[in-house]
Amino acid sequence: MSQIERELPNDYSDALATLKTLIHDAQHRAQRVVNTAMVELYWNIGRTILDRQAEHPWGSKVLD
Repeated sequence: MSQIERELPNDYSDALATLKTLIHDAQHRAQRVVNTAMVELYWNIGRTILDRQAEHPWGSKVLD
């Protein structure tokens, strides 16, 4: 056993596992928030394009 391993508190592994879980959970929550924001952004982009196309023949010549 190395000197560092002997100096670690007995509950070190439990504390480390708890911290890893907290970090993982926070990362997962952040990913969900970002994914939700991206879906909302894309939906709004699509809605804006459809609204503009309904009001004007905006973009109709692009595909001709």
